[in-house]
Amino acid sequence: MSGKYSSQLTRVAHVAYALAAALAAMALWGWALDVQWLRDLGADFAPMSAPAALAFVLLAAGFVAAERGRRRSAIAASALVALIGGAALVEARAGVPVGVGI
Repeated sequence: MSGKYSSQLTRVAHVAYALAAALAAMALWGWALDVQWLRDLGADFAPMSAPAALAFVLLAAGFVAAERGRRRSAIAASALVALIGGAALVEARAGVPVGVGI
């Protein structure tokens, strides 16, 4: 792939990371401030849970860290997301109350 298209894709990826992190941060602030329209982003959908929002922020941070060559940071962020997801899976399938509730 030529350099021109590669740099364009990199910019698009950075915008996507930023949008995902911004939406998740808004949901986290909604939970922290108890503002419902920030948790559900004004839509008629179920609100994003705080652990799910944290996972989105960590995923965006992990992608940016990996893109910038910060391997340890990317692995740490990915491992935390895996822990959140695993805890949610255990809670949903085994019925063990872990407190994640994604």
